[in-house]
Order: sequence, then structure tokens, then C-alpha cells
Amino acid sequence: MGDNLWGRTIKNLFHKRRAEDDPTVVFWSRLLGYRPTDVSLFETATTHRSRSNNPKEGASSESNERLEYLGDAVISLVVADRLYRLYTGKNEGFLTRARAKVVCREHLNDVAHEIGVAEHVMKGKGVRDNADNIFGNAMEAVVGAVYLDQGFEKAALFVEEKIVGDDFRLKKLVEREVDFKSRLLEYADAHHLHVVFDIIDDHYDSATDSHSYVCRVVVDGRPIAQAAGKNKRSAQQAAAKKTLGVVKTAQKKQKK
Repeated sequence: MGDNLWGRTIKNLFHKRRAEDDPTVVFWSRLLGYRPTDVSLFETATTHRSRSNNPKEGASSESNERLEYLGDAVISLVVADRLYRLYTGKNEGFLTRARAKVVCREHLNDVAHEIGVAEHVMKGKGVRDNADNIFGNAMEAVVGAVYLDQGFEKAALFVEEKIVGDDFRLKKLVEREVDFKSRLLEYADAHHLHVVFDIIDDHYDSATDSHSYVCRVVVDGRPIAQAAGKNKRSAQQAAAKKTLGVVKTAQKKQKK
């Protein structure tokens, strides 16, 4: 009986040492500053749905979409709290627009690459890196995993340190101009769509000596949205923003 107990002890120590030496465990431990209680949460957080459909490839059988939903809520709350405290004289409209810039997929994609999460994302063969912002989505899922593994305080600290940063970085994120036209073109490229920006109206007001323009966005031959602006660029940006909203709403409906 003593030999069996000794054998089990040696076996458990061996498995523990093997887990500690696992590159995946080492990565998450270094990134988080502690060893995750449930490493499988982080494996799921970095599993794109295209890979979860093929669990034989070594990924989790569950995609990161549920964790993404959870992480999105945590990030939004933490960012909203920071902005509320930083911009004490600003109204709700400003704070809402500011939060959108901080939590946008473009920024989350960048963070995923900066801290190494992107290298651990598992996706199906043939899925391009810029498809559906898979790295930004994975960042949200990682936050969700931290929340389930360690609770809200640890998750909030992770968001503060990795996504938001200090006040200087946060202000830079808030003050930057969002390039909706480039974002739409990147989305179109990833999904093999043909996008055209047409200026369909150029109105000159002699009383104010100013122009106003209307831009229409056509996707694969179909008019999707149009918007006006004081110059061609602002009209294109406004139309691109509307088009992205229409396209992503349609995409969400297809997933349901």
C-alpha cells in the first residue's frame, strides 16, 4: 500500500512539473502575473469558431464566442469608469464616443499583437488573420477568461494594464480620429467584397461660400448607405461608418 501511495505521489509531481513547463501555461502565467487556476479557459478564449468545428486539430471543442460576450461587458464597464473619472466635465455623448474608440476592434487587435495573444489564437485553415477581427475578439474572450478564473478585480486590473494604460495613453486613444473608410475597405478585402465610394451630390451655397457633398457607398453593385459632409473626405467617412453598421448588423443576423 505504501508503494502505491509513493507511486501516486511521484506521478502527481511529474504531471505538475510537466504542466508548469508547458509553453502555453508559461505564456499565460507570465502575461497575467500568476498561474491560471483553469488553463482550459484561456485555451477556449483563443479558439476561433473555425477551429472549434475541428477539435481534432488540437484546439478546444468550444469557440471563444461566449467568453467574448462576457469580456466585452467587463471591458466596457472598466473603460466607462476610467473615462467618467478622467473627463469630469464631459457629457454623456462625449463619453460614449470616447468609450467606442477605446473598445473598438482596431485597438483590441493591436493590443492582441502587442502582448502576444495573437500568436496563440487557433483558427481553421484558410481563415485570414484580418477576418472578422479574430484577434480583437480573442482579447475580449481572454478578459472573460480572467473574470471567470480570478474574479472581477483581477479582470479589471488586466484591462487597466493591457488595454487602457495610463492617462496619457488613454487620452491619445480618445483623441485619435477613427478612419471608417479604411476599416470598411479592410473588411471588404477580408470578405472579398467590391466597394465603391460615389460622390452623388456637390452643392454650393453662395451665401456661405461653402460646399456640401453627399457620398454613396456601393457594395458589390448594391447601394448600401449614403451620408453628407462639408468636404468629400468627411462625406466618405460618414457613409463608410453607416455602411459598416449595416454590414455588421447583417452579419450578426446570419450567425443566429
